[in-house]
Amino acid sequence: MNWDVNEASVVGSSRQGSSHKLREQPCQDSWSIRRLHTNPQVLAMAVADGHGAKVHDLSEFGSQLAVDAAIDEFEDLLAKAGGDQEKIITLFFDEYCKNLVRRWYKYVQRDAEDRLDKKIEAVEDLLTATRRYGTTLLTAFVVNDAILLAQIGDGDSILLRPDGLVDLHQEQDAPELVGSMTFSMASDNADILFKTSVMPRTPGGILFLSTDGMANSFVNKDQYHIFYKSMLEHVKRTGFNTLTNSIDYWLDYLSENGSGDDISLIACWLSDVAPQPIQYTADHVNTDLKDKHMPDAYTQKPFSGQE
Repeated sequence: MNWDVNEASVVGSSRQGSSHKLREQPCQDSWSIRRLHTNPQVLAMAVADGHGAKVHDLSEFGSQLAVDAAIDEFEDLLAKAGGDQEKIITLFFDEYCKNLVRRWYKYVQRDAEDRLDKKIEAVEDLLTATRRYGTTLLTAFVVNDAILLAQIGDGDSILLRPDGLVDLHQEQDAPELVGSMTFSMASDNADILFKTSVMPRTPGGILFLSTDGMANSFVNKDQYHIFYKSMLEHVKRTGFNTLTNSIDYWLDYLSENGSGDDISLIACWLSDVAPQPIQYTADHVNTDLKDKHMPDAYTQKPFSGQE
């Protein structure tokens, strides 16, 4: 099943968290979507969440470097595979994460030398600088009828198919991590801390990638999943543009009434052509946030896509 990236419907956004606004902290999240006109064509997506603590004071740049490195490295993988999808998948599992971490370190070194106006030559100095750029990373690559996923740290990938929801989140096998601690691109041996998987692409659904500020806005995972399911049904009825036109509003609302954290979200319709508006309905789908109920998702003006 060939994938025409020119026809793919996809949208992404990163929004500064409400608590970060109050503290006058920058948004530490980043996202990237790139249509790769390679053989085969690929839709590449990535979100990253910079850690933001004092010891990670350059993490807003680390997250941007991570999403850039993730897609740049996959482009190199495609060239090496020479259009062979089986080889693409093999290289993804065998080499991608190792090469990605190396590339990110190179990007960090270059950025740090420019930003700090200091040449970094010793390994210890590079490791020290890299800690300041610490970030999570979640990537997805749609290659014909396959979706390749790689993740380090927290965040969620949700695949909504016509027959139901598949939560692709891969829990960290790390009893040594406590509280909100998470694995990082700056962790020791980061390449072996990645979780990788491949899933079939089922037309007619949506793939969502999000940083942890999204899930943390809801009282539990059930409410989180209900929200995504309602979004799929609404897109099927009213068209993908309703999501495109309202994504910033909803991420701001979720942060203000939920996690308070930065939130990044990418949504990708998994058929070549997304549904067009059929009718406008005023359904009532209320989900529980940390602080209050989600308002009616489909009667709010920003979600209707109408001015």
